[in-house]
Amino acid sequence: MRFCHTGSNSAFLKSVLSQFLLHEAHKDKKQINRPGELFLRVFCISFRRRMKKLDYIDFEKVDALLEAFNKATGFVTAILDLDGNILSKSGWRQICTEFHRVNPETSKRCTISDTVLADKLAEGEKYHFYECMNGLVDVAVPIIIGGEHAANLFSGQFFFEKPDLSFFEAQAEAFGFDREGYLDALSRVPVVSKKKVETIMDFLLNMTQIINEMAFQRFEQAQLNKEIKASEEHLRKTQEIAKLGSWHLDIVTNKVIWTEQLYRMYDFDHSLPPPPYTEHAKLFVPESWERLSASLARTMETGLSYTLELKTVRKDGSNGWMWVRGEAERDEGGKISGIWGAALDISERKHSEEVICSLNASLESRVAERTAQLESANREMEAFTYSVSHDLRAPLRAIAGYCHFLEEDYSEKLDDEGKRLLGIVRGNAIKMDKLILDLLNLSRINKSELTNVPVDMEQLARDVYAEFADMTGAEGYSLEIAPLPSIEGDLALLRQVWTNLIGNAIKYSEKSPIKRIEIGSACESGFRIYSIKDYGAGFEPEYTDKLFNPFQRLHKPEDFEGVGIGLALVHRIVSRHKGRTWAESAGPGKGAVFCFALPFEDSSIAD
Repeated sequence: MRFCHTGSNSAFLKSVLSQFLLHEAHKDKKQINRPGELFLRVFCISFRRRMKKLDYIDFEKVDALLEAFNKATGFVTAILDLDGNILSKSGWRQICTEFHRVNPETSKRCTISDTVLADKLAEGEKYHFYECMNGLVDVAVPIIIGGEHAANLFSGQFFFEKPDLSFFEAQAEAFGFDREGYLDALSRVPVVSKKKVETIMDFLLNMTQIINEMAFQRFEQAQLNKEIKASEEHLRKTQEIAKLGSWHLDIVTNKVIWTEQLYRMYDFDHSLPPPPYTEHAKLFVPESWERLSASLARTMETGLSYTLELKTVRKDGSNGWMWVRGEAERDEGGKISGIWGAALDISERKHSEEVICSLNASLESRVAERTAQLESANREMEAFTYSVSHDLRAPLRAIAGYCHFLEEDYSEKLDDEGKRLLGIVRGNAIKMDKLILDLLNLSRINKSELTNVPVDMEQLARDVYAEFADMTGAEGYSLEIAPLPSIEGDLALLRQVWTNLIGNAIKYSEKSPIKRIEIGSACESGFRIYSIKDYGAGFEPEYTDKLFNPFQRLHKPEDFEGVGIGLALVHRIVSRHKGRTWAESAGPGKGAVFCFALPFEDSSIAD
């Protein structure tokens, strides 16, 4: 389809463009899949881009140029856009202005002729001759702006040879022209040789090149200005968000330039010039101004940059803080010609630092106070531990001792009930002494220093089990020990772990028909895991978290003796080694597995 440049063509194009804009406003995100819709979009985008480039032709200068050309050569000219709209014209013939372009029918012929001529140029010809439908010869040269065909420069309204009067007489009669006036206008149309026209067209071709270059330069300048404006806006917004301002001092002219954000930071009117040097001093406290002045002088003299944090004075008298930096600018000869500077509002950061310093000072004071309280409490605890160790255990030992004397020296004077009661007193005194001893051991775990050495865990477990077997506490039991990896730890404390766990396994398996103890190990995520499994009393799984708390027991004292300190000791010792403890059981009577995991790093310890 070809758009014909008819008289109503401009209205038609406006209609097409309006439809496109309406479509743009209501279109959804669906892909364009109709050929007509695709053509509409491509055409209108091209149309808008072409019209935009035509805006950069300076038609005042072009009109003056073409008018001078007409007076010098007698050739008429006109510039038409690709839609047939006349943008500029000079010296048109009377036969065209008063007859051909006035009558609707002949005017339509002019438009059709312009279209044909324009289409020829669109095919790439540098210029083209064409005899219009009204009988005159026209010629056109394309105007290319930035590589895009934007308009055409027309000339013509002449003859290559003497015209056929009969054709024009018939045309005057057909369209109702005043015959005498029409033929008089015809006689004024020049006859020009084709060679002369070609010379003139070569000149016009050069003229259009000048027009093209002028328009493209203005177009490029406009694009550059747009990019500069966008860049400036981007910089302004960035500085506003970052609270960062910048400035420049030209040492030669003593001219100072501030960015808008710097005005805002110092609370000055940005429509006025930067304040004079004497006003700058009022922006800072005296000590900060002296540092800034000295740094500026040093930079201007030596070229060394500076970075400072300065205390400022606001208009309301309050203080703020600025981070400032300045760097020297040198000319082509290496001489210092100016200074570039930047300033960042760091008032919020400084306020936060002051708050943090205040909190740290308060925290240090509270830590010192708390440390003194803890030291006092530790001293009291040590005194209490000493008292428990000596003052409380001494009477218990005396009670147990006198009970023993009574049993040996006065047993014949006591009946069976008296002997039974005396045994209960003695047994409870011994039990109380053991409880106190366990509590002392539990309190000492956290205070004692760890003496870490490589520990052969397999041999240690065997030694502990052997001690129980020697005390007849493991008669009828079987022990299965898998290979156990060594570990770095405190030998005495790890012995206590094995003693408590193996002792528990033996104790809680007393009433079980299966008296077997299995000791194994595993390795997982930087930990070596050791496990002790028995087939004894077991426990309810829901009470697992209570097992390792002091004095927490899941069995009745009459069923199994103990005070509930052993597993608490295990947990505390393992925790001191940065390990963890846990236990598993399927339920009462189904045995239990106690595990502890210790971290390892030293690859030199053999597995």
